[in-house]
Amino acid sequence: MFKKILVATDGSDVDHRAVTLAVKFAASIGAQVVFAFVAFPYTVLQFPIPTGTLPTHAEHEKANREQAQRIFSLAEQIAKAASVQFETVTLDNAQPWRGLLQIASLESCELICMASHGRGGLSAVLLGSETQKVLTHSHLPVLVVR
Repeated sequence: MFKKILVATDGSDVDHRAVTLAVKFAASIGAQVVFAFVAFPYTVLQFPIPTGTLPTHAEHEKANREQAQRIFSLAEQIAKAASVQFETVTLDNAQPWRGLLQIASLESCELICMASHGRGGLSAVLLGSETQKVLTHSHLPVLVVR
C-alpha cells in the first residue's frame, strides 16, 4: 500500500486534525510520514516589521525556520507517541501547492494528506484553495481532511 505519506501542515487547528489522522493511518499500515511546510520566499515586497523597517533576508529566513520549528514540534510529538517514523521538510515557494507537490516528488511520497480549510464563496475565489490546486495538479492520491 502506501509506504510514505506527505502530510501538509501550516500549524492551524484544521491541519492539526489532518496530522493526527495521517499519523493514525500511517501507524495502521506501517508507513512513514513526511511533515511538509511551505514558507514564502524572501522578496523585496515584504511588509515592515513592528520597528517600521523591512526585514533582511537573514531575518526572514530565521523567522521561517522558527515558524517551521513551532509547526513541526506538535506534529513530531504526535508521530513519536504513535511510534511512526517521520521526517520534516521545509521548502520556500510563493505557491504552497507547488511546493507541496515538489516535496512529494523529492521525497518519493505515495499519498498526500492535507486539510481543507473549508473556505467558500468570495473568500475561496479571492484566496484560492491550496487543497483544490493540489487535487487538480497532483498525480498522487490526495486524502483531504475537514
